[in-house]
Amino acid sequence: KVAEALKNFTSEVEFWSWYDKEIKQESQLVDDQRTFIQAVIEVKRDFWDRPSRTKRKRDKSSPSDQSSWHRTYGCFYQHLPEYKTVKLADIQKVIDMQKRGTRNYKYAVSAMKKLARTIKRQDILDALDDVNVTQTENAELQTVTLEDFLKWRNKTLGIGGKLHGNSSLDTRKAWLWAFSMQIVYGLRISEVFAIKNLTEPYVTSDGKPILALNDPNNTDNLLYIGEYTVLGTKVKTGKRLARPMIPPKYPDLIEILEIKNCLLPQNKPDGRNSETVRKFYSVTARKQLVKWNAPTTQTHAFRHLANINGIQAGIPQEVRAQSLGHTVQMNESVYKKRQSTQTTIDLLLNSNS
Repeated sequence: KVAEALKNFTSEVEFWSWYDKEIKQESQLVDDQRTFIQAVIEVKRDFWDRPSRTKRKRDKSSPSDQSSWHRTYGCFYQHLPEYKTVKLADIQKVIDMQKRGTRNYKYAVSAMKKLARTIKRQDILDALDDVNVTQTENAELQTVTLEDFLKWRNKTLGIGGKLHGNSSLDTRKAWLWAFSMQIVYGLRISEVFAIKNLTEPYVTSDGKPILALNDPNNTDNLLYIGEYTVLGTKVKTGKRLARPMIPPKYPDLIEILEIKNCLLPQNKPDGRNSETVRKFYSVTARKQLVKWNAPTTQTHAFRHLANINGIQAGIPQEVRAQSLGHTVQMNESVYKKRQSTQTTIDLLLNSNS
């Protein structure tokens, strides 16, 4: 049951809500005198005592874990009247602060269900079960073609033209290398900063050496993605190997994008706020895309393009999913749908079987 649930749920709060109800089958003794602050303390204690979905012990000093608490529960619980007795009406007011049909509305209901379940308020839980949390509004998913990226890359580096006198070529090279890593390996932007074998070989926990990416003798060009970035933030699915996905149209893509010339951006956050630190790489990357007039403002578009490249290269879906760090179901249901007309044409006409 747990294995099937992990394939179907997309958020941690949904999984644990299901787990408490279906697996633990906790008794539902009612305490209708609990205040909201007491209830939140119990949820928080449960959150820090539970391992993460990757079976890792949570760390209260970790910016990623602090941010996870805030995103999943804290951002909704902070609007509850702390010293009032838990009432459905007050919970509903907080839920209604989110727009119905959005992902945040769905997450707010899930967070409140967790609170009700933790203090065994079945009456509130039953009422929340009747709330329609169907997501009808979704963020627009942008697409990008490899040709558009290559054209933009040349322009951003001043190839065939001139850059503004105040432009930092080193900064541009570093971030374009990071985006190129996403296109070749399908990495999340934060995972670029968690690679363990950029300039030094890395030995895995079972003793297998992985050559450095910049080693000219490394023809496999495998990456080992660690669990944490250089900032100490947790990546989503670290401790894995990733392989390059090269489309048939560009067999020399690693050379074109200078992948083996490892240039990790050196940007660091100014403050220590956990949410700021956790989002630092994604926020900074987006600012660069906007500043340099990129063909997309979503770094995930590069990750999806890598998956398309892998399909064209004839790489099996199971291998692509493992390299990308997600499930086959995710690859099938989401990633295949995010492609432009040009990439669809390339799939039809330029794929290896």
